[in-house]
Amino acid sequence: MSDFHLLTECNLFFFPLEKCSPGHLENGRFLYSSWKTYKEGADISYVCSPHNLKTKVTCTKNGWSPTPTCTSSKICEKVEIQNGYFSESKRRFNLNEEATYGCLIGYTTPEGKVTGKTQCLQEGWTPLPKCISTSG
Repeated sequence: MSDFHLLTECNLFFFPLEKCSPGHLENGRFLYSSWKTYKEGADISYVCSPHNLKTKVTCTKNGWSPTPTCTSSKICEKVEIQNGYFSESKRRFNLNEEATYGCLIGYTTPEGKVTGKTQCLQEGWTPLPKCISTSG
């Protein structure tokens, strides 16, 4: 029986569990307790600035999975549309988010419609919301 006990002890130490540390996170922070390291299989959450979106990662034999990253994401603010307006009431839009805008009476989008769509891209609103006179 002592041989079995020795074999079990050896097996425990033969495959040590990976340990992960939260470390520094650019543009974000980990939401952790007083633990400095986490064992394989443990989960931890983190948030990214400025939106405080919460994401969970797991400690694996290869470190955190998925790798915690906080890329600074583009935010588009409403712009003034001459002879038009944004349909949505919110002021800020996230990257790749679409917004609808409308044109005042006597004006249309470059496509000849009363409403148009624009998208928040890395370079800003695309296409730029525009309302042109129908009286030419």
